[in-house]
Order: sequence, then structure tokens, then C-alpha cells
Amino acid sequence: MTLYQEFAIHYDDIFPANEETAAFLSNKFKKGKTLDLGCATGEYSLALSRKGFETLGIDIDANMIELAMQKNKKLSLLARFLLGNCLDVVYKNQFVNIFCIGNTLVHLNSFEEIKSSLKHIFESLKVDGTFVLQILNYDRILEKEVKSLPTLKNKGVSFVRKLTYDGEKIHFFTTLKTKSEEFENETLLYPITSSPLIDLLQELGYRDLEVLDGFSDNPFSSKESYQLVIVAKK
Repeated sequence: MTLYQEFAIHYDDIFPANEETAAFLSNKFKKGKTLDLGCATGEYSLALSRKGFETLGIDIDANMIELAMQKNKKLSLLARFLLGNCLDVVYKNQFVNIFCIGNTLVHLNSFEEIKSSLKHIFESLKVDGTFVLQILNYDRILEKEVKSLPTLKNKGVSFVRKLTYDGEKIHFFTTLKTKSEEFENETLLYPITSSPLIDLLQELGYRDLEVLDGFSDNPFSSKESYQLVIVAKK
């Protein structure tokens, strides 16, 4: 079994759905077609579907999508799941809401790819549609030279996360430990910070930006916040 197969199986143990996050999204969105980019195993797509949203979840990992589809088969909800890359997503004015959370955006390879993805998201929103974006606070990570994130533990599974910075990319080293096996992986992240990200969103036409300390109504602090959440309108 590969790391990705094993990770997908344990994803919901490592990152269980948060009711407050689902409530935040529901409160920011209007009912209608909703796109979840980087949906993983589909927990937030399904949570919004339970609240009456028509959701489409897209993820680049086939194992994640398979698990999301298996969950969806057991439920009578307005949810669909597709295998895909957020760089290729252009739906031209089809969605009332789009969200990209779980630190997904920084898995893209460059500033240019991030710009392209955010442009596609903008084009996919209907006029007055809402976009919610969440990443880690890379202002804080880079300034404080953060070397690790808290280890996540649940149901006999632990997920160790370490970081090194090479001047352009963050090398994100992870170790997934189960009761019987251990899997290691390295992923490169493009650590875009808050100011260039906000400038980019405004350049692309996003408006009425709310820049928040995680999934809350508290203002973002570049020095103290652990997460950056941006809510924007088209």
C-alpha cells in the first residue's frame, strides 16, 4: 500500500471535519451551486449538502475521491465528486460559492500557478458569488522560522509534520504512523504570504475582502494568527 492510499484511509482520523468550519462556510455562503476545490474525502462538501447546498467536490487524489464517492453513495444529498486539478477548473459563471481550504493553494508550484488558479476560480463564480480561501499563515511561519507543526493524533494514528525553508519553497516532511506501519513523504509548498496574496486577489477583481484569523470573525494578525482565511466577492 502506498503512502497516498494509507493517508486517504486515515485522512478523516487525522483531519476530522470541524463543525465550526462547516458553520462558518454555511454562514458566508448563499444557497446554490458550491464548488469545493481540494475536497479530500468530501467531508465539507457533504456537510454543506446536509444544509441544502448543491455541492461539487474536486480533488487531484484518486483515493480521496473514491472515499468521498463511497460516503456519498450512502446518503441522499446534492453532492457530486470528480477527480481533477484546480488549475484546470474553469466553469464560467456557474457557482454561487467556491471554497479552497485545507492549505490546498500552496501545493501549487509557483506564484504564476497560484495566480492562474485564482483567475479560474474568479471566472467560475457568478456575479456577487463568494470565495473562501484558507491557508496557513506563512508570514508567521517564515518570520519565526517555524520548524514543525503540532503532531496530530487520533484513533491510534499520528501525523508528524516538519518544515524546512530553502529560500523559495517549504519542504514539508510528513510521517504517518499507524499501529503497524510508518510512511514518510516530502511535499514542496509555495509559501505565499498575506500581502502579495491580497494584492493578487484585488488585481484579479475580487472585492469586499474579509481577512480573518482562521474560521472566525476576528481580524487576521500576520504575527500571531496560525491560519489565514480570506472571504471575497466577485
